[in-house]
Amino acid sequence: MATQTKIEEIYSGIHTHYTQYSRMQWTLYTAGYDFGLKEQYAKITDIMKNKANYEVVLEYLQKDISPLEKRKAEIVLNRLKPYHLSAELNELDMEISDKVNDLSKILNTFRYRFEGREVSSVELNQVLSSESSREKRREAYFAKNQINKPMIEGGFINLINLRKEYAKAYGAENFIAHKIEQDELDQSIFDGWLPQLHEALPQMNAAREKYALEYLNDERIMPWDEQYIDSRIAPSLNKHVDMSDFYGNIKELFDLFSIDISKFNITYDIFPRANKSEWGYNFPVETAKDSRILANVKN
Repeated sequence: MATQTKIEEIYSGIHTHYTQYSRMQWTLYTAGYDFGLKEQYAKITDIMKNKANYEVVLEYLQKDISPLEKRKAEIVLNRLKPYHLSAELNELDMEISDKVNDLSKILNTFRYRFEGREVSSVELNQVLSSESSREKRREAYFAKNQINKPMIEGGFINLINLRKEYAKAYGAENFIAHKIEQDELDQSIFDGWLPQLHEALPQMNAAREKYALEYLNDERIMPWDEQYIDSRIAPSLNKHVDMSDFYGNIKELFDLFSIDISKFNITYDIFPRANKSEWGYNFPVETAKDSRILANVKN
């Protein structure tokens, strides 16, 4: 029982620090403030790297325990294991975490320029969805890709290379294979996607050509045409919705599926503002207790 209690304490410590880390990420993404993400992540890795914690779990798994307790211990062991393979892996893990946070700050604070003024991604999406001028849609599409240059300059390629280096040091085929293993999924889960894609491509291309001729009087759909065609097929995508009553609209939608969202503790931050990420995210800060939704909408 004492060992079981110790394992629960280890997991509780990891959970507590990860929950605080998620709260800090929420603040970074919604307000642009970093209140010590690097230091908080270091607290998490300190627990993970603790050799005594790792040995307690290994020892417990050798005992005659119930299937439920064994599964609990395995979950903890899977979290700890990568931190007990080599010092190189731990250093790479910290580098990856730091780089992700640095790139997140760039992504969250970047603002686009279109037709000589600063605009939000929401405005660019509205141009791509509703503007009849193909040239103007093209300009909006390339404006929306302005983020690529600062992300590359900020080290996005370096992040990819760090992940490749981590996977190699771990002994995985690649970083994707490593993440699949971490999530305890079958390594063959994505096998066959390429042949399936090639099988579907003729039908996809035929459908694209059909809609290109119908809505563009052209044989090709370019990237800046896709949202526009979507909205022609489904005009409700451009329908005006009073988002001052956003909660009522969301609740009405989920009520159709007999899901009462008023029973859940969900925080919504849905309107654009300075220093807030222009993207959309769900922050499962603490499972079944604290979930947060970041979005950017206009009517």
